[in-house]
Amino acid sequence: MRYYFCVREKKCPVRKVLHQKICCCAVLAGFTFYLLCSSRRIPRDTYHTVEDHEDFFVDWLHSVYFRPRPDEDYGNVPSRFLLEPASRCTNMTFMIILIESLPSEAPRRRLVRSTWGQAAITRMWHAHRIHEELQLFFILGRPQNETELQAVQDEAGRHDDIVMVDMEDVYRNLTSKTLAGLLWTSLNCPGARYVVKADQDTFVHVPRLMTLLRGNEAVFKESLLGEVMHSPLVKRLGKYGLSFKEYLLPWYASYANGPLYVLDNAVVDNLVRTARHLPYLPFEDVFVGSVCRVLGIRRVRVQPFLVSEKNNDTFCWFTDIASLDIGVTALSSEQIQNIWNVLGRGGSLC
Repeated sequence: MRYYFCVREKKCPVRKVLHQKICCCAVLAGFTFYLLCSSRRIPRDTYHTVEDHEDFFVDWLHSVYFRPRPDEDYGNVPSRFLLEPASRCTNMTFMIILIESLPSEAPRRRLVRSTWGQAAITRMWHAHRIHEELQLFFILGRPQNETELQAVQDEAGRHDDIVMVDMEDVYRNLTSKTLAGLLWTSLNCPGARYVVKADQDTFVHVPRLMTLLRGNEAVFKESLLGEVMHSPLVKRLGKYGLSFKEYLLPWYASYANGPLYVLDNAVVDNLVRTARHLPYLPFEDVFVGSVCRVLGIRRVRVQPFLVSEKNNDTFCWFTDIASLDIGVTALSSEQIQNIWNVLGRGGSLC
């Protein structure tokens, strides 16, 4: 073994070599970080799908703590509907799109109908024809007053796309609201191929989504797919926090990020039935992922899939003709309209 000693105020070849190596490593690390941060600029010509599994220990913890109790109904799934569309799905329906909305958010619903929702309503994407049958429904809870109720009833009469659940429409009831929407779908659209759950502040590029689904039917059979989060840590504080009394484990089961995910409709009925017998979690994406783990429903991570409008880079990339991203979320009404307009012109916001 060699030992190197450098005398002060004298040149040291070893020190010089070490310095060069450190500089090279720093440059390489910086370049790698740049590639990771700018990966969405790199053109991609295919989707990548990976089935997600919890680590053995995390899976074991969940199997012990979060398991169905057949003799106990937690009341997670409201089953009374105050408003329902007159039209129903057919066995030819390829995709159901469920969008969660508040009774007071009529402007947001109008925006969805007039932009990307046109794929289901008119079966058109600007000048392009959508060949499959799609259905779009808004899931609402009870209005807060008679005026609001009358406005929603009038809107439902004009558009025939509102499902109103008999439940208080507050954030912590979001899981029950989602499950009610899935229950309604299983009862009225059993022949549909896929069920899409989307938030109102999300823009869904329907043609890209249909290309993804059509090209991977065998991969997505009896699956939950989307931007799957791998066993994330549980937050204990803030809006998205749960106390130890509400959820004891330090990790969630892997789940698909809530702004946009897709379920094979073949698993929806069993998912809803099982959800009745599991302890309630207020975050619907977490709860749905946990039920999928219990039932052995595959959770498939799709890349690219969902981006958040945190900066102009991701926002403009979504409109680029080379982009494969299915959805972009955390958008204002103006941004949703701008995306629709730009896609119609065949341009890009970049």
